[in-house]
Amino acid sequence: MQMKSYLLGLGVFHFVDGSFPCHSSHIVVVDDSSIQVNPFFLFRKQQYQLIMSALISFISINVLHLVVDCKTLHYVLHALEQVLAFLSNSCIMQFHGAFQDLCQGDDYITIYLQKMKSLFDELAAVDQPILHEDFNLYVFFEL
Repeated sequence: MQMKSYLLGLGVFHFVDGSFPCHSSHIVVVDDSSIQVNPFFLFRKQQYQLIMSALISFISINVLHLVVDCKTLHYVLHALEQVLAFLSNSCIMQFHGAFQDLCQGDDYITIYLQKMKSLFDELAAVDQPILHEDFNLYVFFEL
């Protein structure tokens, strides 16, 4: 989410979400029928470099090796998508398992509720929110 806000602030998110049209690399000038480099293509290429630089600066050192050799934004995004999709699935399963395994035990009720709320928020952050009714069942079942 932080990266999306950053790209929106820079005014370049429309290059990532696909809403900016893709222009051909060359255009034909009507006056003399010559072929020239399309300025919109150059602008898009420059923006892609800016986005790649931003992405690489945000990437964790643990993931950086996966994208260091990528030459285009497309390859960077594809590499990150593959890794993060795998990590997200394992994280989601881990959070659900933690919900089922968490019990109050000797903890104060406030500590227990903070742990539960933290797991609830983590699942929402990876776009897998738990319904409030289900959350309440988890909380009250383990008290």
